Amino acid sequence: MLKNKIVIIGSSATGLGDLISIPTDSRISGVQVHAFVLNMLLQQNNPERPQWTILITFLVLLIICWGIFSIEKSGFKNIKALLCFALLWILASYILWEKNIDLPVLPIISSIIILLPINIFLQKVAAQISEGIMLLQLSAYIPKEVLVQLIESGDDPRKIQAKNIEITVMFADIKNFSKITEEMPPIKVALLLNLFMDFMEKKFISIMVL
Repeated sequence: MLKNKIVIIGSSATGLGDLISIPTDSRISGVQVHAFVLNMLLQQNNPERPQWTILITFLVLLIICWGIFSIEKSGFKNIKALLCFALLWILASYILWEKNIDLPVLPIISSIIILLPINIFLQKVAAQISEGIMLLQLSAYIPKEVLVQLIESGDDPRKIQAKNIEITVMFADIKNFSKITEEMPPIKVALLLNLFMDFMEKKFISIMVL
């Protein structure tokens, strides 16, 4: 009975502690795993990894990297497309595995899992930096409260609701301003206006307090 046969001897009883977990079964004896592998080798149906699968995987990785870092803030459709592509890649890998072709799965899935959160984090940091720069540049011309409302409303300022409030406006003029500035370079004119605005702002605030 055993002539020209391969015999694998091992334990399969539960109490002997030789039960292990594999992707398709949570409790299977080690001797069965050896038998499965040996049977696959004898039948010569072990999957191979041709060169074209490596080339395709590398090109797909480049496309995924480009696609992830080109996603904008509102690019949730692109994120869904990446996730759908990952599922399709797993399905293609399974189908090719049945035909004894090993299509790499780990590089594709890991790149999406790792790079996508990194890109989202970088987008948030860049948005905060741009908002800070905008507030810093425009705070000299527009009240900070109005700027915050503009940023929160998005690109459309019409989303800001109108309000009825009491305000105080003071009109001031520099005597002979045109004659004075005609003989001054632009840098000195800007300096003069800044000094005038600072002085009038402090003077106006002190008057309001009194």
